[in-house]
Amino acid sequence: MIKSKSILVVFIFFSFSISLWAQGLGETLNWSERIKATDIRVLGVSDEYMILQDEFDIPNIIILDKVHFKQVNKIDKFKPQVEGKKAMFLNGIVFQNKLIITVSKKEKHYIQRYSIPQLELENTIEIGEVEAFLEFSNPNGQFFAASIKVPKPNVQFLMSENKENLWVLYDNSGPEKKQKVEYVYQTFTKTFTGTRANIDLGIKPEYYSRLNAIITNDGKPFIFYKKSMDGKPSYYIYDVFKKKSFNSNLSFTLVNQKMIEHNSNIMLAGFCYRNKSFELFSMTYHPLKSQFESPVFTPFELSKTLEYADKSTIKKASKDVYSQPVLKYSVDGIKLLEDGSKYIYGEYYTTAITMKSVAYVEHTTKEIYAAYIDKTGKLLSFTVIPKWQAFSNAVFSNPAWGSYLCFMKQDKLFFVFEDNPKNNNIDLHQKHYEIEDDADQTTLCILSKDG
Repeated sequence: MIKSKSILVVFIFFSFSISLWAQGLGETLNWSERIKATDIRVLGVSDEYMILQDEFDIPNIIILDKVHFKQVNKIDKFKPQVEGKKAMFLNGIVFQNKLIITVSKKEKHYIQRYSIPQLELENTIEIGEVEAFLEFSNPNGQFFAASIKVPKPNVQFLMSENKENLWVLYDNSGPEKKQKVEYVYQTFTKTFTGTRANIDLGIKPEYYSRLNAIITNDGKPFIFYKKSMDGKPSYYIYDVFKKKSFNSNLSFTLVNQKMIEHNSNIMLAGFCYRNKSFELFSMTYHPLKSQFESPVFTPFELSKTLEYADKSTIKKASKDVYSQPVLKYSVDGIKLLEDGSKYIYGEYYTTAITMKSVAYVEHTTKEIYAAYIDKTGKLLSFTVIPKWQAFSNAVFSNPAWGSYLCFMKQDKLFFVFEDNPKNNNIDLHQKHYEIEDDADQTTLCILSKDG
């Protein structure tokens, strides 16, 4: 059952935040995924402040009062230093009311901690040398440029659900085809103590694909990955502290998934391909027993979604279509209810690629979806929320973004996103209008269990 959802429109100017106290929700959302032709993004939110990054290579760091949204500090052209010498800013996150950033100086990498809102350096931890490389590929996946060593490694911040543990994970697979997959990592507790170590999975890179990673509320990190040999995928979870991989013994192909912690266990849910059918699934891993429970499957009908998605993306693309539109689902979140049921939500999007002169251009269209599933795996509702966000971008630039926020109150999902006012109360199969700079509105969609 696929439904389109009527939406409640909240007319306000697009800004850094949307306060929903007037809705009786007691919630303030900070939203700046797209701010009028700038590169501003939220690094994180402390108890009192919101920290923004403007620009990327040499960023401006902006501190705002979270209640009144007034600027209380700003550092233009933020240039971190290590031992008195300039270092390159890589990424940042707010953890325990501190700004944590990763930086590089020559071939060495560091993690630094800054006070908020003063942005004074408090501590520097050396990670050591981390190999990094960048490879360009065309839409068919064939490499046409040599591997290039760059000073920006693949580094990821992962925070526990209770926000008391942080995991900084570096991919250390290197610029050349090494014989095994390696990571360097640093964990932090809320008192900023932690562990730095290496991870050696003992797998050749050509057989390996990292799908998810998580750090639990008690500070235990895990990596969920796929190992493909002879065209047959196998799925494992790697317990970092036990230094051992455990086979999930799945007999189907995962398409996209998300991991969350629940009652000291790890839940994995998303989409899979099984018995020539596209389905939703969920399964639980028990860290203490190092065992997976049997997965629960939910049949899923794609026909209506495919019909709409193909038409919209083909229309957006030019006549010189390099590849036919491909439908994909992202799994952005899982919300668990007390009765054992759950929401799985994210975006579905289609991408068609065209050839413009010598560059490949992607044309992407995104919508929000939300599936509500009972504890037995029965699909009770599948709702499509019309969010016509269409983008065209070069293959080598950042992926097309899809800006929205989601949270749950009293067993209902609340979605907030930027939209064109012409899309109010329209059916999924009717005409959708793109976002326009002079005609944007902020839209609030409230979704109940029955869709």
